Amino acid sequence: MNYICRPITKNVILIRSLSCLLFGIFILLFLSCNRDVKTTAKVTTVQVLKKNNPHLTKDYQARIEKDQIVWSLDKNLLAKDVKISFQFNGDTMSPSPSTLFNLHKDIDITIISDTNHIDKAIFNHYRFKYISSPKIRKRSNKRSKESKTISAQPLIIGYFPSWKEYNPTPNSALREVPSWINHLFIAFAKPEMRYRKGSFSLRNTGLQFHYPSKINGKLLRNTIKILHAKGIKVLLSMGGGTYCNHLNYYNIHWNEIKALVDDMGFDGIDWDIEPNGSFYSIGNKKYVKFYKDVILKSRRIFPRGKYILACAPSGVGALGGRVHNDTQSPFSYQNRNNLTKESDYFLRKNTSKHQANKWISLYGFRSTGHMIPVFKSVGKLIDIVAYQGYNIGTANDRTILYNSYAYYGHSYGFKVAAGVHVPLEGWGPFFHYGRKNVAHLSSHIMRYRSKRPLDGVMVWHLLREESFKSNLKMSQIWRDLKWKISGGGSTCGYEFLNIADQIFKGKEEAEVLKDARYYHKDPFISIQKLKQKKAIPLWDRNRYYSKGDIVRYNGRIWEASNYTLDQYPKANKISGWDMR
Repeated sequence: MNYICRPITKNVILIRSLSCLLFGIFILLFLSCNRDVKTTAKVTTVQVLKKNNPHLTKDYQARIEKDQIVWSLDKNLLAKDVKISFQFNGDTMSPSPSTLFNLHKDIDITIISDTNHIDKAIFNHYRFKYISSPKIRKRSNKRSKESKTISAQPLIIGYFPSWKEYNPTPNSALREVPSWINHLFIAFAKPEMRYRKGSFSLRNTGLQFHYPSKINGKLLRNTIKILHAKGIKVLLSMGGGTYCNHLNYYNIHWNEIKALVDDMGFDGIDWDIEPNGSFYSIGNKKYVKFYKDVILKSRRIFPRGKYILACAPSGVGALGGRVHNDTQSPFSYQNRNNLTKESDYFLRKNTSKHQANKWISLYGFRSTGHMIPVFKSVGKLIDIVAYQGYNIGTANDRTILYNSYAYYGHSYGFKVAAGVHVPLEGWGPFFHYGRKNVAHLSSHIMRYRSKRPLDGVMVWHLLREESFKSNLKMSQIWRDLKWKISGGGSTCGYEFLNIADQIFKGKEEAEVLKDARYYHKDPFISIQKLKQKKAIPLWDRNRYYSKGDIVRYNGRIWEASNYTLDQYPKANKISGWDMR
């Protein structure tokens, strides 16, 4: 067969070139039309980082198997809600890295591809799978029963002034205390009180509730039951600045204190020992012995496992002083200037408003170190130390107070609550301890979370409001100093504890300070309904919710009808919530 070879003409070359050009344009147009359609986003890595979850001791990572995120469950991940970081090979809309997940139960997530065109999005569901759930060994030491009494959350303690509680109808200031405050110290009872078991009369106990005299004890007992239904531990605080003018160990009516605690249902007692209404002489030999004897006797009458034993010493009580010192402690008297960064120039000089910005060494107080011999003698018998970090002058940085108590807490096993005081302080030179100070202190305590997970904050007192109206002389001094003041009510005990609680839950200082005034209380409805609501968490805008999750919001119970993030529970289909 013969083939005839024909020369390729220019027209043929032109036609072929145009064809290739048109095909290329078609391909570009096709890709352009479909460039917004994403492939399904695939999870490649899931991890929990220690830096985002301060209560953890290390980083955790999960492996991916098909559509399951396989997690080797560790008890540390069950401590509280955690922030989970997701990495994937495509664009996604959910979840965000700051989302809080609750790993106590099975949950799933939804990865949404295509962030620009939701109508073209591909929804890919992933389920968490847990394996090798570890068996938590029971502690064999003598303090193992402590978990039955002390809350398993960081200490949020409020002193409650009995003189500000009025007849409940059915609510009152005491009954509406919310469950996020986990310990209440009721102030104050007399060490030499008179009380007959079964009488339910508070007349000679020192407590100053404004209840009808014939039923005052029964009303208090019922109110404590309400607080227990919210999960709050309630302690009877002994002494204080009011009832310590005639301290005598042999005049304490122990059996009557025990009878009152049991009749009312208190979870334990707190000793606030202030000889003659202050800490001025607390370091004297006789009062140090008094403190030891009181702790020893209290533990015998109120055994561990059934009762909580707390005390509220001076803020400088664990710092080494000239009289009470501990050379083995990093907070010894010899280290004072290196630790405080303050000179001793004003150490033994009178203070005045003109020296208000000059710091005074914390070691200059007679109460300095008064708890060191107490801890060495009976420290193992104490459950909670809620030290009073106020009325100690113009010390620049009060985090050292927490550090010193945490040092002994680690040695003797007690929990520490850093005490803060709603301004104004009763002792000059009128240091203003405000919201930023509380936030700074709480963040400092958070840095100890891996070693001291239950330490927290105490406030004196829960209902106290910052006010200058009650002290015109002090108000004028502050105006002379040109410090910011207000007519009253600029902050309160609830705000201080709310700041601490939110920071302990992982929020940033700036965000917490912005919303410090937005805290909730729990009005009393009935004990039965309180117990039903107790296990239901409040709605959190930063929390990712799966279908079926149940929350509380605006006094109602809501159930998620779909996955939802930052959607207020409302009675409509768009919100993703259904009212129960």
